[in-house]
Amino acid sequence: MLFDNDKLKKVFITVSCVGLLLFLIGAIISVKTIFFDVKGKETTYAEVVDLGEDYTIAKYEVNGKEYERRYSAYSSTYYKGKKIKIYYDKNHPQKSFIANLRYLVLIAPGMGILFTGVGGIGLLVCYFKSDKYKTLGY
Repeated sequence: MLFDNDKLKKVFITVSCVGLLLFLIGAIISVKTIFFDVKGKETTYAEVVDLGEDYTIAKYEVNGKEYERRYSAYSSTYYKGKKIKIYYDKNHPQKSFIANLRYLVLIAPGMGILFTGVGGIGLLVCYFKSDKYKTLGY
C-alpha cells in the first residue's frame, strides 16, 4: 500500500485545515470587498480607452470634469469604446474601481470549500476503511 491509514489521515487533515483557513480568510476579504468597499460610493460608466494583458485604462466624467484611470484589471469582454460600470468616491472622484471585477475575490472561499470537501471526504474514506479492515482482522 502506498500510504498507511495514519499517514493518509494526516494528509487529509492538513488539506481540510488549509481549506478551512483559505475559506475563512477568503470569506472575510470577500465580504469586506463586496459589501463594505462600495458603501458610500457613487456609480457611473467609464469608457475603455486602452487595454493591456493585465490592465484597463478608462475615462469617465463626474460633475463635468473628466478623469482617466489605469485599473490593474482586465476582462476578455472589454474592448476599446466599451462602457463599464465603476464605483468612485464622491469626495475624491479620481479614486475609483471597476465594479464587476470585485467578485473575483470569491475564488478563495470557493477553493477553501473545495479543499475542505476533499479533505473531509478523504477522512471519511479512511475512517470507514479502517473500520472495515479492523472487522476483517487485517
